[in-house]
Amino acid sequence: MTALQQSPDLIERRAAAIDESGWGRRFHFFQPRNACWWVYLLLVVLGARELYRLAAPTAEVFEAANLAALGSAGVFCLLFLLFLHHVDRYERTPASLAVVGFLGGGIGATWAMALPGNAALMDLYTKTFGQAWASDWKAGLTAPLVEETAKGVVFVLLLGLASGVIRTVYDGLIVGAFIGLGFQVLEDMLYGQNSAYQHFGVDQVGSVLQTFVLRSATGIASHGMYTAIFAAGIIYLVGTSAQPRRVGRGLMLIVGAMVVHGAWDSMPALADGNGFGVAALMLGITVASILILLTALRWGLTVSAVGCTTCWPLRSRTARSPSSS
Repeated sequence: MTALQQSPDLIERRAAAIDESGWGRRFHFFQPRNACWWVYLLLVVLGARELYRLAAPTAEVFEAANLAALGSAGVFCLLFLLFLHHVDRYERTPASLAVVGFLGGGIGATWAMALPGNAALMDLYTKTFGQAWASDWKAGLTAPLVEETAKGVVFVLLLGLASGVIRTVYDGLIVGAFIGLGFQVLEDMLYGQNSAYQHFGVDQVGSVLQTFVLRSATGIASHGMYTAIFAAGIIYLVGTSAQPRRVGRGLMLIVGAMVVHGAWDSMPALADGNGFGVAALMLGITVASILILLTALRWGLTVSAVGCTTCWPLRSRTARSPSSS
């Protein structure tokens, strides 16, 4: 007999840890009795309608730009998905949940909430503080508040739909990254199309690809990272059955995500237009973002490791014969 078979108490504790962590549970999207499901659908429908309203009138004229934006964003998306597949090693996020998060972040958060919210707040800044001040600071003081909140709303909805799956801080990091990835891909497509519009349709593919390369080269600190940190903060803030509430940590992560996002969007103003200053800020903000993410990972893995890493012997055993224990 193995040591594991001789320790029924250890088996029971590991089984309890697996159940608490939500490992192996499936995600079912169709939940008509759950209010979160209806709100999620409303956001996606409203976002899709706004996307169609803005894109349809110029779709034929800027067909080349749209195809180039779709292709370049698809390359970025594929690379990021490969990265997430590599780091999501403790308990795989269900593919259906990843898709729902991606669509919620890309369509619901971007077009139904962030786009109108950004425009409204930027107009308020301009009217209150003047055009010159708003030109320098409106992006950095708008995007973190509106966009992180919009993506956070999507994460809270998914937390309501997948409470049995999203249990740990690590779960929040991964699901939040999928939401942020959706937002990033749709935003990159929008920026690429705007670049083609600004050049009046001349060299549409070149304009889009130039924007894509620039945003990709400087996009280590991007929406995927911001939202991963923000979502981990939400897990700490509200608590789950596997993660007791840690309000201080939650607020630190949420504020940290918003600060690095705001600093990134305010780099030209912070550097006063100095190219070397912008480069230094870019490096510093990227390093700060990575350090915050690593801190969240370190905190999160302390729970995930208990619920997952120590359970591999039991997993292999129960996978062969669930009733053997």
